[in-house]
Amino acid sequence: MTKLLGALGTCLAIVTLSSRAHADDARPVVPAPPPISAPPPSPPAYVAPAIPRAPLPPAPTPVPAPRYVPAPTSAPAPAPVPAPAPRATFPYIPTADERAAAVRAATADPATCATSAPCGREACFQLRDACGWPTNACGNRLGDFELEVQGGGSWFSNPDGLLGELVAANPAQLDWNHLDYGLQLGGRVDANYRYAPFHRAELRATYYGNPTDAGTRTGFFGATPGATGTGDLSRSVTTAFSADATAWGAELNGWNELACEGHLRYEWGIGARYLSFAETARVGFVAAGVGPFPVANGFANADVTNKWFGLQGCFVIHADLTEEFELSGTVKPLFGRLSSKANVTDLSVFAGGSHAASASDDPLVFGAELELGARWRLTERISISGAVNMLFLDKVQRAEDALDFSHSTTGAVQARNQPDQLVITTLYLGVVFTF
Repeated sequence: MTKLLGALGTCLAIVTLSSRAHADDARPVVPAPPPISAPPPSPPAYVAPAIPRAPLPPAPTPVPAPRYVPAPTSAPAPAPVPAPAPRATFPYIPTADERAAAVRAATADPATCATSAPCGREACFQLRDACGWPTNACGNRLGDFELEVQGGGSWFSNPDGLLGELVAANPAQLDWNHLDYGLQLGGRVDANYRYAPFHRAELRATYYGNPTDAGTRTGFFGATPGATGTGDLSRSVTTAFSADATAWGAELNGWNELACEGHLRYEWGIGARYLSFAETARVGFVAAGVGPFPVANGFANADVTNKWFGLQGCFVIHADLTEEFELSGTVKPLFGRLSSKANVTDLSVFAGGSHAASASDDPLVFGAELELGARWRLTERISISGAVNMLFLDKVQRAEDALDFSHSTTGAVQARNQPDQLVITTLYLGVVFTF
């Protein structure tokens, strides 16, 4: 390269000199410029070695933004289900606010009570634990055993009907209608044992009382068939009427809760029951005037026993007006066999001397019992209770109806089965002990 440049420079100088020789006469000779030397070669440029790089991660997949869905406005969100109150381990008296909160929790909206309030029903007002046992405001279970003792005042259906038979031309017919049993003292004892949250057994014994009454009347009574077959009328007699009765019973029932909706609780049950009703009717005669009978001063007496045993259905509605005050209504239909027996004696009515006769029967009998009750809980252990009760039993033999004057030709007052009805209405008031 350098040699090529030098040759080029020499050729250039020769041409220049020759051209200058022809022009020496015109201009002075200009010395030639020094030869241009080539620049030194540049060192090779530094190239940095390639550094290996990790591959870039793949670009993330774009996620679409969530679509906005407006919240429904038709119904508010349900409130949370209240948790059962913990069982207290020490005596504690809740405040009024705590008791009110417990009542509100027990009567919450039906949608929040999945365990005790089926769809469409109101939650049970009575405070209960998770298993269904009744509790107080602190969550403690109430006692399983209750003993109820009540005193009662009873009114019995009174003796009624004619004395003797109805015959013509009786100027002053004697009858039993003036006897009035009036109010009689009695009572009952009731034991209840709750052996499961919704089941209880009940044993009850009841004494209705021993009513009596007496009175004196003057008049006449008839007897058939008499001497002519159309009946005879007695002599004028002064009579001393008297009657008394005794009634008691016992029952064993099994109760099961049907439902509890709001302030109302429903129970049904079935049980066995025994009822005893005994009655005596007596009339004493002091004869005067003229007539075929009584042949002398005497009497007629009837002793009757009625024993009923059978089954009864039970249905009761409890209305929990407050935590402490409750009303109830009970219906018990009865069906069973009634065994009745009448023993009749007389002295000197159609013939001189004493006579005796008897009659018995054992029909199937229906009955019923209705009761309206109230209960006020004073403390967790003591309550005051009251009730009005009506007992009805059909085909009961009454004592005055057992005297049969339709067989005068036998010379004796006979016994007969002429069933009537028994109604006992009772008011009860007492106390309940809870254990």
